[in-house]
Amino acid sequence: MKSAFLLFLCLLYFASYGQKYNFKNYNVEDGLAQSQINDINQDYLGYLWIGTESGLSRFNGLEFVNYSMGNGLPDNKIEKIFLDVDSSLWIGTPSGISKFHENKFIPYLFPEPQRVNDLIRYKDQLYIATNNGLWTFKEGVFNKIQFDLEDDLYVRSLEILNDDLLIGARDGLYAYNSKLIPFQNDSSFLKFNISDLKNLGGDLIISTYGDGLFKYTKNGDLSQYDIEYSRIRSFYADEDVILCSTINGYLEIRKDKHYYYDSDNGLGNAKVVCSFKDREGNYWLGMDANGILKFLGKSIISYSTKEGISSNIVMSIGQLRDSTFIFGTYGEGVTVYKEGKAKYLTKDNGLDDNTIWAVKTDSAQRSWIGTSRGVKCIENGKVVLQEITSQIDSKTRSICFIDDKYFFGGTDGLYVMSEGHVLHLEHTKDININVLCPIGDDLFIGSRNGLFLTQLSDNYSSVKTVEVPESNVYSLCLDRNNNLWIGTENGLFVRLSDKSIVPFDLDKNEFKSKTILGLIESENGDIWVSTMSGVYQINIQEKGRYVFKINHFGTGEGMVNLEANLNAIYEDVEGKIWVGTSSGLVRIDPSLNEELFEFKTPTVHFTGVRLFMENFDYDRFKVEYGNNKDVPSAISLPYDQNHLTFDFIGINLKNPESVLYEYRLSGANDSWSPISKAMYATYSDISPGNYSFEVRATNKSMKWSEIKSIEIEIRPPFWRTWWFIILSFILAFFLLLMVFQIRIRAIKQKQENEKLSYKNRLLFLEQQSLNASMNRHFIFNSLNSIQYFINSSDKLSANKYLSSFAKLIRKNLDSSTQNNFIVTLQEEVERIELYLTLEKMRFQEKFDYEINVSSSLDTEGTEIPSMILQPFVENSIIHGVLPLSKKGKITINIYEEFDNVVFEVIDDGVGIDNALKNKKETMSGDHESKGMEITSRRIELLRKLTGDHLMIIGPYQINNEKGESQGTKVIIKMTLHMEE
Repeated sequence: MKSAFLLFLCLLYFASYGQKYNFKNYNVEDGLAQSQINDINQDYLGYLWIGTESGLSRFNGLEFVNYSMGNGLPDNKIEKIFLDVDSSLWIGTPSGISKFHENKFIPYLFPEPQRVNDLIRYKDQLYIATNNGLWTFKEGVFNKIQFDLEDDLYVRSLEILNDDLLIGARDGLYAYNSKLIPFQNDSSFLKFNISDLKNLGGDLIISTYGDGLFKYTKNGDLSQYDIEYSRIRSFYADEDVILCSTINGYLEIRKDKHYYYDSDNGLGNAKVVCSFKDREGNYWLGMDANGILKFLGKSIISYSTKEGISSNIVMSIGQLRDSTFIFGTYGEGVTVYKEGKAKYLTKDNGLDDNTIWAVKTDSAQRSWIGTSRGVKCIENGKVVLQEITSQIDSKTRSICFIDDKYFFGGTDGLYVMSEGHVLHLEHTKDININVLCPIGDDLFIGSRNGLFLTQLSDNYSSVKTVEVPESNVYSLCLDRNNNLWIGTENGLFVRLSDKSIVPFDLDKNEFKSKTILGLIESENGDIWVSTMSGVYQINIQEKGRYVFKINHFGTGEGMVNLEANLNAIYEDVEGKIWVGTSSGLVRIDPSLNEELFEFKTPTVHFTGVRLFMENFDYDRFKVEYGNNKDVPSAISLPYDQNHLTFDFIGINLKNPESVLYEYRLSGANDSWSPISKAMYATYSDISPGNYSFEVRATNKSMKWSEIKSIEIEIRPPFWRTWWFIILSFILAFFLLLMVFQIRIRAIKQKQENEKLSYKNRLLFLEQQSLNASMNRHFIFNSLNSIQYFINSSDKLSANKYLSSFAKLIRKNLDSSTQNNFIVTLQEEVERIELYLTLEKMRFQEKFDYEINVSSSLDTEGTEIPSMILQPFVENSIIHGVLPLSKKGKITINIYEEFDNVVFEVIDDGVGIDNALKNKKETMSGDHESKGMEITSRRIELLRKLTGDHLMIIGPYQINNEKGESQGTKVIIKMTLHMEE
């Protein structure tokens, strides 16, 4: 009787409990200026601004930046925040207002302190609602509007409707357009204690203190919202939702339904001062003494001991047909939960142990409970079949059914129950089982020792090892395509129908996602995975091809804790997913995924540029600013200021931790960087040039934001500038030109000196040539010949010889007076002919001569060096024809060949070989002819002076076919020069 009474007490319905919505709280510990919130707004960059009782906070989703009077605010108490049409912010305080523009606060002080309740721009003026009436502000001047009323209006809210300024006051609703009248000229509106006003597409939403919420339509109809709350402090409204802030909690009004949030369903402190919906669709609540709250949505609802579960650590989940849930907990037994009501089973009323590892419900609606000390069966709230279940006394982590057989796996291996008998499979006792997964007649066993397979066909008498990449298998799941999903300590794998095993990467950026603690296939074919990093939904987009979409449920989506418990994941009959975590039980509603995972692309902007990792004054350099006045849009830096760090942020208030970035320095490398969470990029030793640093961001939507850029110019050092390079080239050119000129002058001077030397030497040689042509032997012999002709009474010959001799002497003397001893060809031919005539007469007709001049030559216009032929002719006479025993002949040919004058001196004398033998005998006295040597030297000097082509070929011997000498020949070639 006593035990029955105790059982009744344990199964007693303790109370009714509700579900808990999740809010993320930000408070002073997180960096907020103060916990008492007065207003929330958002600027054009996406920052959230929070006005508190002790300072102004700016929030980017990750951290707060706080501002106070030291930054230019008139007062630390922030009462209102207004975003103006020019994107500047107006901050209302008791001491005055402040404009935040271009990253600076500009304060304007009131004539006297007063409470700021609202701010609005109307007809090019700023209107300020205060407890001391209505004020205007323009160009730094405050003016109070005087109304014909006994007392000042206590104005709480301002709005514009049909070109009228609406004034919501403690004493009613007014319209103002040059004069103050009751709204719609209806005095009934003066009975309301107005708290807030919003123009919603021509309809006016009116909130009151004490009378609830109203709508005045553009058609003139006034209606009241059917809500429980009547004392409304303020509200936010758009076409989709109205968010009301009250001292009782927070109210969400939609077209189809109203939702109330208070201390009973997760709100905690229910005193909500203000509410706000940001541009991403997140709801923010400003609390009276609890900071700000971000509503995480209705997709994930949590349950804890406050909602009736016996423990926050739920290890297993089951459900009966009547929607009763069975929650197995760690250390607190079983919680039987239905429609917000809970009852409990523990060791005190039949359980072996209060730590529950597995819950499985059979077709008879019996719940089989695996504990740390065995298995129990619950039916109709009672522990039954004790004689059978008592045969299993080890930790049981997994339970499954195949036909009429029941399988229990745990630290002692595998147990099989059939027809009331329990069999412990001894060959499995060394297998520490985590999970069992039946597939037809096969049973897969996931354990700390690996993956195994046993079969009904051999009565489970043997166990086969299934090779998997990891040994510690935590969870198993069969999908509808007969693929086995395998969750291990170090990754998720899929055993395909062809028995091949492939890895499946859930999240490359989070290593904790590799610890797979639970796997199930939902009714619609999705694979749900619980891990150490939250829950993942694998949605197969194209069946058969395995194209996946993965949704990750983390703290940003409402998970109370990322760490799931082993195999504590379950799908209920409504398709909702239940997951046991280390801090409570959560329920996920996949039908709300579209709203939950609707991520706006982040709003990206630059937060700063650093030089050598340090902040600096941008205005030290040449800069340009765009819309964001905090950071320049273009900056020009000298060459030695080239170690830059760019700071940036992509604001995504819904899930700031999921924002990823990629960037590049266009102009240096056009490839995007690897995707990362880093919110800065550093480039060192940037070469001079023009660059564009570009950054973009994405989040779980995997849609990239608009690219933001900063134009960077690294100016080269002056020695690398175009003007310096051009100047250097010009200077180098002139220096080089000067060097060339000096060198040329030196070369010319050297050449002139050489020419002078050559001329001197040539003059000397010319004189020697003259001397050679008029040597004393020639003169002596010529005079002897004249004497001979006289003595022999041959007056004719003497006169002829003397006349020719005189002409020759005169021509030789005339040539010595010519410039460089240059004469005409005609003069030279005449001189040679005189010389040959004299020598022929002197040697008594010992030889004949012949001078042939080409008719193509202009003998009077062609210039040649004087006395150039005489040495060769003399050589032919003395060494060629005189030694002959017969009369000889000398032939001189002069002709033009390829712009050259060619002279040929040919004799039919004894030849060179014989002449050398008879040389000493031929030369008489002490005379030694040096004419040819002098001529050769003259020609060499002329070649150097003039650059002309001068050449002597020979003398060489002329032989007949028998090799006998027939005479000698010499050729002289020189460039043809015509007299100017």
